[in-house]
Amino acid sequence: MKRIKNFALFCTAIALLSAPAFSFDWGGKIYSDTSFIGKNNEALKLKETDNANLWLSVPLSKDNSKYFSAEALYQFKYDDSLPSDKMVNTIDLNLFKFVARQKLSGGKRFAVSAGRFGVSDLTGKVFAQNSDGVLLQFSTLRFNTSLYGGYTGLLNANTTTILNNPEGTSWTIGDNAVYRLAPKYIPFGLNLSFPSLFANQTLSLQGWGFIDANDNDYNRWYGILGLNGFLASSLSYSAKTVFQSVNFESLSNLSELSFFWYLTDTLSMNLGGVYASGKSGNISAFRGFSSCTALLSAKEPEYSSLVKAELGITKTFGQAVYLNGGTAVAFSLEEENEGYKGIQFQAGGMYKVFNDVQLGANFSQFVGKETQDNRTSISVKAILVF
Repeated sequence: MKRIKNFALFCTAIALLSAPAFSFDWGGKIYSDTSFIGKNNEALKLKETDNANLWLSVPLSKDNSKYFSAEALYQFKYDDSLPSDKMVNTIDLNLFKFVARQKLSGGKRFAVSAGRFGVSDLTGKVFAQNSDGVLLQFSTLRFNTSLYGGYTGLLNANTTTILNNPEGTSWTIGDNAVYRLAPKYIPFGLNLSFPSLFANQTLSLQGWGFIDANDNDYNRWYGILGLNGFLASSLSYSAKTVFQSVNFESLSNLSELSFFWYLTDTLSMNLGGVYASGKSGNISAFRGFSSCTALLSAKEPEYSSLVKAELGITKTFGQAVYLNGGTAVAFSLEEENEGYKGIQFQAGGMYKVFNDVQLGANFSQFVGKETQDNRTSISVKAILVF
């Protein structure tokens, strides 16, 4: 761990020394989320999350086509609902990236990013997290393509949750509570998209693979197809489907369809549904790579063995107030508990007091078929940017 920290400090120093003094930029953010959560109709219990982020950006060229950026995080968590380890302190380097961009002839562009930064698949439900690696991007007027390769074993498991083999894994979380090394996987992906391919519709194709470096032979492969665009001037849609295989020995699917209706400049609605296959005949239960909560229930299930339909609405008042609300109904595809699962409601808002101060609040409730799924949450948030 000391070698990793020393290397990060060395690279930061080189970036700072190689840049003009006047171009150096930095800032920070303080975030606080105080929640009161009740599970299974029990009394509400306190859950507190406090973050302090410091960031810096250093241009390495006059036109900013090359730059270095980094962000450090301190996080404190307290959860009164846990039987033990109620308090967790975390220190993380959640951004450490070098970027170089180049304009080519004929409207072509090329870019390379290297280091630690956020990466996501087309759906945001398979692979959506920080990762250490290299991203190559090439774009023309007709298509965009990118290639990514990385490694997850140096990430902090306190801030990144990777789904391991449900049948067991040799990976164990370390004793160091501040920085625990995450499971070791080698993610790589290829993306190809065609903006405005026909009638202002965009076609996207992605392939992702995750090689298990924990010696557990839990290698996952995903093929993703997406289509999105406008059906009318105020109505757009997004359709995506994902096919997954584990070691090329199984087949599962996640599909989603969403519609977005822009009623006015300040009012919009969304209607959509998600299907994540469960085990049935030759079809296996879908399972992503990064943890992604599908429902606001007490068990916080992943996108697996369920169907969810949802409706939401968003309203803004100028640039100072943002309100949102919605509901969703879910059905389980688990063999032993198939059928209606529950319904959830949520409402929230954010008020920009000043450009650098924001206050927010949120309420959510899940009412399940089984009482152990019930959950109520009330939270208030504050963000200070400097």
